[in-house]
Amino acid sequence: MTADSIAPPATGTRPPEPGSPGSPDDGSRYRSPLLAVAGAVPAAGADLGVADHYGDPLREQRVGEHGAVVVDRSHRGVLRITGVDRLSWLHSITSQHLAALPAMRGSEALVLSPHGHVEHHLMIADDGTATWLDVEPGTSTALLAYLESMRFLLRVEPVDVHADHAVLSVLGPAAVDVVASAFAPLDPPLHRPARRDVTVGYDGDLLARGPYPLARALVRPAAASPAITGTPVAGTPVAGTPVAGTPVAGTPVAGTPATDGPVAGGGAGGQEDPDGYDILVRAMSDGLDLLVPRRALRGTVERLVAAGASLAGVGAFEAARVADRRPRLGAETDHRTIPHEVGWLTTAVHLDKGCYRGQETVARVHNLGRPPRRMVLLHLDGTTVARGAPVSGGGRTVGFVGTSVVHAELGPIALAIVKRTVPDDTALVVIDPETGEVAASVEPASGPDQPTRPAGRLVG
Repeated sequence: MTADSIAPPATGTRPPEPGSPGSPDDGSRYRSPLLAVAGAVPAAGADLGVADHYGDPLREQRVGEHGAVVVDRSHRGVLRITGVDRLSWLHSITSQHLAALPAMRGSEALVLSPHGHVEHHLMIADDGTATWLDVEPGTSTALLAYLESMRFLLRVEPVDVHADHAVLSVLGPAAVDVVASAFAPLDPPLHRPARRDVTVGYDGDLLARGPYPLARALVRPAAASPAITGTPVAGTPVAGTPVAGTPVAGTPVAGTPATDGPVAGGGAGGQEDPDGYDILVRAMSDGLDLLVPRRALRGTVERLVAAGASLAGVGAFEAARVADRRPRLGAETDHRTIPHEVGWLTTAVHLDKGCYRGQETVARVHNLGRPPRRMVLLHLDGTTVARGAPVSGGGRTVGFVGTSVVHAELGPIALAIVKRTVPDDTALVVIDPETGEVAASVEPASGPDQPTRPAGRLVG
């Protein structure tokens, strides 16, 4: 593989292709009922359909750093796979070692092209009877089509369940305590790992993060629960949520999958099933992901707020992701991305397995060479820039910007993909189509983690 020149998008507003993150095939026409919360500002681009923030984005970030925030990520695609062959089947067609994944554990995986380029990024949770996949908005239709094409005679049944299930994320050091309080008892109990501490070691070398522990809770309906009013519990400040006593409007938007009934009188009303419902909780190094019935989306958020969480927009999630240098499909990736360039070798690729599509490229680049590009964290001079904006250094284009945010502590920052040979001390300029040239500098040693041991040649 050669380090061919980088070809960034022509502008930062290029419309996504069908089947790509943010395309309108199955995700971007969704509108979350939480957009009816007072102060909600809709997100754009790949996050269309949920709130970017609820009036005070920087404060929402700060609460997430010191307390707990719940983020609406209900626009993500969700697939459910049943059948006794599901794990061995996923093992054979993805980059992750899943054949022996225990029940109530989660992981990450990639679907690669025959040449090793990233096509899909999967967040995985197996509850012992089914494997759940949550994926980027706008990608579940294409992923399901691929899975259907690979079924053959195996006992597997993949189904798109986005209309019935949704993803919420709870971030911050108090995330586990808040979720445990809201949905006790969790089975089994969860303990929040330290950041970047969910790891599997191999002779002292970083090999992979995961598998991620899961827990289940049966949510019983409450006689009354507070609406999302912005009134904190146990002293946790709430950023940008509506004033006390303002309930969430419960009228679904046309075309939106069925959701809870209206919030009436500040109570749960008809929002929760009379017999209760199940949620699945996945512990990550940056917080917790919750898989909930879509009809119980608002009721679940209300319980979390009552337990001490604040409501935050997806912008707070993105700011934390960028600062932590975690890539996102469709933002820090293009049609030529290989896992090595963005750090997915340590989270979504198992180096001791083979015989999956794209494996030869993974092993060859890891063992014999270096990836042609790398993801870095940029500090920007005074302003954010558009996704896809070209990055120049020394008078030539050396990369492109993926995600750019204003971070509450770091200011304007961005994740960018640049040529591997660009030194960290290079003076860079981002060419934004609206604001013009923006000076940028690379955070030293901000490139992705790379395991140093060789990739194995095991079969299976």
